[in-house]
Amino acid sequence: MWECWNARNRFVLAARAMSFYQQLLSSSDAVANGGGPRGVPPSAGVFKLNFDAGRAGDEERGWEFVIRDHLGDIVLAGVKQDQGFQGAELEEARECLFALRKAVLHGFTRLVVEGDCISLIDRLKAKEKPSSAIGFFISDILLVSTSFEFISWAFVRREGNSVAHAIIHFQPINLMERIWEYEIPDSIIELATKDV
Repeated sequence: MWECWNARNRFVLAARAMSFYQQLLSSSDAVANGGGPRGVPPSAGVFKLNFDAGRAGDEERGWEFVIRDHLGDIVLAGVKQDQGFQGAELEEARECLFALRKAVLHGFTRLVVEGDCISLIDRLKAKEKPSSAIGFFISDILLVSTSFEFISWAFVRREGNSVAHAIIHFQPINLMERIWEYEIPDSIIELATKDV
């Protein structure tokens, strides 16, 4: 999607533009090869939310997210660590809901949401709500998503989601949520340079 936008800008600025058909083919190739390129910034006024969930220890789980602006700077990050792990897709859905609620609470209205669980991203794009536990979370995610002026869903490979993935293990592991808005820890900023 961003390549289409960048191509439009090149055309408008009198540079050579790639045809829509070529754009579509390259986007399809990127998805077929496991997700789009990492570090593709959103346009000004749109923020990118990366989320991930996983095991934070033997018994603990971690939900984490990072929101960046169009320059790649982290403007909000958070982690919630707790007991128990109920399966990858379900935990990813729970984390996505957690992240979107924090985004709404902090006043974000235009988001590109990226996650590394392709099955969840595909369900969100299709607005598919299965009759299972994950269906309840998807319903809630889609309801919260109506709070945004603009929202899109994108699959990104783990390599393009490394900051969010690394925050799972943020030390010390404690069973509470931590949100960073103005004072982002240096360790998170250092990791962020790998994704941009």
